[in-house]
Amino acid sequence: MRRADVIDEESSIPLYLQLKDLFVEKIDSGEWQENAKIPDELTLASQYRLSRSTVRQALLKLVDEGRLTRKQGKGTFVNEKKIQTPVFSFYYPEKFGKKHTVLSAQELACSATVQSALELFPGELVYELIRLRYFEDEVVAVETSYLPSAAVPGLLQKNLEGTLYELLITQYNLQIQAYDTTVEPVILTQLETERLQVEGNGQPALKITKIGSTWNKKRLILTKSIFRGDRCKLMFHHE
Repeated sequence: MRRADVIDEESSIPLYLQLKDLFVEKIDSGEWQENAKIPDELTLASQYRLSRSTVRQALLKLVDEGRLTRKQGKGTFVNEKKIQTPVFSFYYPEKFGKKHTVLSAQELACSATVQSALELFPGELVYELIRLRYFEDEVVAVETSYLPSAAVPGLLQKNLEGTLYELLITQYNLQIQAYDTTVEPVILTQLETERLQVEGNGQPALKITKIGSTWNKKRLILTKSIFRGDRCKLMFHHE
C-alpha cells in the first residue's frame, strides 16, 4: 500500500472522510478513469483494512457529490467531469479552454432583442458569431454572440477561433468589467442536439445569457450559450 493511501486511525478526521479524500485523489489523478468501474466494497475494505460500512459511507458521500454513480447489479462507476461555470463573477475563458469552431460569422441589422440588450438604435449593425465551444476536446456548448459593428470594426477579419475576451483586449483595447447573467433550463432543439453531438431528442440543457459591459458601463457584447446538461454544473460564490 502506498504511503499516500494510509488511513490515520489517530486522526480526528472520521475514517470515512479520510477514505473519501483518498478516492477523490484516485479520480483526479486518473487512476480511476471516467466511466470506469471501481473496485467493489469488499475489495476496498480489505485493501484499506476498514469495515465495509466505512467504505460504503465514503462511496455514498462521493455519490452525493456527483463524483460516482452506483448502478444496481453492476457496481460503482466514476462519473465524467463536469464544467464549473462561474455565474456571478467575471468571465474566465481559460476554465473552458480556448478552442472554438466558428459555424457562422456575419454582419446584420440588430433584432429587437439584441437592440434592447445592447442599448442600440433600431436597425443598428452588429456582428453575429455562432461558435462551438470545447472542454478537453469535447463539444460542450453552442455559443451565439452579438457585438456592435461600430465598436469592433473589422471583427470578421480577425481570428475568431480563440476567446473573444482576449481578442477584445488585444485588438481593440476593450475589456469587459462586468456581466449581467441569467440562467435557465431548456430543452435542446434538433439543431442544437446535432451541433452538440448529443444522443436522443429532448435532452435537457442550460441556457446562459450574458451581457458584458466595459468600465464606463457601455454594453459591448451579448452572448447566449447552450450548454449540454450532462456536462455542466453551476458554481456560486458569495461573500
